[in-house]
Amino acid sequence: MNAPDRPGDFPARHRLTIPDVLKMQEAGILGPDHGCELIDGELLEMPSEGERHARLKLRLIRFFNRALGDDVDVGPDTTLWLADDQGPEPDLFLFPSTLGPAAVRGQDTLLVVEIADTSLRYDLGEKADLYRRFGVREYWVIDADASVIHVDLLDAGGQWAKRAPVGFDTAVTLSLLPVSVRLADLI
Repeated sequence: MNAPDRPGDFPARHRLTIPDVLKMQEAGILGPDHGCELIDGELLEMPSEGERHARLKLRLIRFFNRALGDDVDVGPDTTLWLADDQGPEPDLFLFPSTLGPAAVRGQDTLLVVEIADTSLRYDLGEKADLYRRFGVREYWVIDADASVIHVDLLDAGGQWAKRAPVGFDTAVTLSLLPVSVRLADLI
């Protein structure tokens, strides 16, 4: 664990790293299903998934596994190790199967997906900015309540090129893979 940010800071903050969190899991301080993400060195507790959220995630995982074959892996609820102090756990991310999940960095991802029912503002704001800063090239926020997908694509200048909500009844084609999905067909 790292020292407080500055001597005399009160309350003292201890910035964590992913290795720190892994040690906490090994020691039994955090369970393997702790429901937390490491963002900017702070451990953030995430809300539990509802039934609709879980069902949509499972169907997307099944769809991508079938559609993409052996060249692309799906990381469901897996830490995306963006930096030593940045370990979000998106609902799923796609990456080349030549990489192990712990080796994947933002620019290696082919798609990062967050399914939002209670976390929409966070996923569209702070989380989108985090993924952009670390080179995630395509980011979807699926708004389960409004039945739309917010699609962000990283442009050459490192900014999100578009954020266009797309209804579940419209097919969305991934920018880096020859795959289209219509969420209405999955639910």
